[in-house]
Amino acid sequence: MKNIIPYEKDIEFDTKIAEITSISLEHEETTNGNEITGEFIISGDYKAHQISVNKEDFMYKIPFTIELSDNIDRNSVNIDINDFTYDIKDNKILSLKIELAFDYNEIEEVKDAEVVEETQVDEIEDNTSEEQREEELDREIEEMITKNDDDLETNTKIINSMTSENTYVTYHVYVVNGDDTIESICQKFNVSKEALHEYNEFESINVGDKLLIPLEDE
Repeated sequence: MKNIIPYEKDIEFDTKIAEITSISLEHEETTNGNEITGEFIISGDYKAHQISVNKEDFMYKIPFTIELSDNIDRNSVNIDINDFTYDIKDNKILSLKIELAFDYNEIEEVKDAEVVEETQVDEIEDNTSEEQREEELDREIEEMITKNDDDLETNTKIINSMTSENTYVTYHVYVVNGDDTIESICQKFNVSKEALHEYNEFESINVGDKLLIPLEDE
């Protein structure tokens, strides 16, 4: 199951913002019992004056929390950035809108085996012989055991499929600016062109495009 969780945050800079020249978004999270705690990491550089050639670096962390209900399979949880946009307000505030994609599987409840109660035996007509009543009772018990085995087998297949897909990729979400080229982006994030094309479909890049940039293992 996939849910989109929206977040909005205004970040006030210490200086004037004339132009955001580079911006990227990462996220980190950990699961603690019935909640996921994490933070968005916003980083990049900007110009304080439009005609200036100097750029200032910035980096901010925004915490978030996701409550987990009891029916969520903790091993199936996967969190990614679905989308994010930004705007500049009053020449000093970076306004962010982030969409967090929250994927998970629900736990299928296994029903307990049904128990044949004595009242079911009492419902057999009085004119039925003792042998017939015993045969009828044996058939009912066999049907219930068979039904319960089928339910358990189906549930086991579902659980196996949940735990076999826990593969995660960590990546930057990077917004292309006017000074960027494919080569400069690859050099900046130490990633090959082949890896960049593996996560993005493009012939050329334009200002405002969002690129998924995989992080290399430490």
